[in-house]
Amino acid sequence: MDPDESELLTATVRDALAHAAPHASTGSAIDALLAELGWSDMLASAPSEAISIVFSCLGYANAASSALDDALLDALGVDALGVDAARCVVLPARGTDPPARRDGDRLVVDGIATVRAETASEFVVVVDGAAFGLPAASVRVASITGIDPRSELHRVQFSGPLPKRLQELIVERSADWTTVVARAHHALAAEMIGVNRAMLELACEHALSRVQFDRPIATFQAVRHRLAESLVAIEALGAAVDAATEEPSPILAMLAKAIGGRTTRTVAAHCQQVLAGIGFTTDHAFHRYLKRGLVLDELFGTADDLALAIGRTLMSEGSVPTLVEL
Repeated sequence: MDPDESELLTATVRDALAHAAPHASTGSAIDALLAELGWSDMLASAPSEAISIVFSCLGYANAASSALDDALLDALGVDALGVDAARCVVLPARGTDPPARRDGDRLVVDGIATVRAETASEFVVVVDGAAFGLPAASVRVASITGIDPRSELHRVQFSGPLPKRLQELIVERSADWTTVVARAHHALAAEMIGVNRAMLELACEHALSRVQFDRPIATFQAVRHRLAESLVAIEALGAAVDAATEEPSPILAMLAKAIGGRTTRTVAAHCQQVLAGIGFTTDHAFHRYLKRGLVLDELFGTADDLALAIGRTLMSEGSVPTLVEL
């Protein structure tokens, strides 16, 4: 995808989501819009570029969707599964380990899922290198309220005998969980770009309209420094996501996700200071992006957890390669 095509597609998706998100009552409505925009075709033809564009726009619109399910099903690369709106991928409740495990002759699942959990007929788990679909009727699903109910996440649990078909799949070793985690890191880091850009835009609008001592606070040096530092942090995150898009790899995706979490903390702190009192209330839109950013940081490993994981990886390899060309 050349730069002009990428820019045009980004503008199209961003404008469509920005118009639809305030009126969409559920993530299912956003999924329908993405389907109209050709999300599945984009994912099939240029997965890395499509993920960077669509997820950054989802973050900017603060929209919940099940696009992550599609991205992860595509990463699994299992013909028997494929990308299907009836299938929902079970995500880790914390960290990056698979949410499903064998306990003797039993299968235990304890994870979370996107808005698709409400309508899915099958929940996909990865167990010992095999992807397997659990019928929705056998799985316990409950909505997660928490800090950001608008994210429409769900708790997914299952405990029962190890299905015979799963035993056969485990022998085949058909799914690579490392690839799934890398795809998730890439998507979530891209979504954090949109979240942070939206927070900075809200802070800039406030700084230009808020007047103190007969002039906008945007003219104050302290305010300018905070906004400038936020912009620099967002651009650094953008560079990391671009690197993960151009040369997909687990460590680059992990780096982008780790930078995304730290960028969210930096930008949120600066923008909340610029917004002052209104930034600490629910009367302003800022709180929705802050909450979404905190939730995204927790999914598939926090910034601190991933930084430690990257350090351990580099130490085990005995070298520090140039991960991102400056």
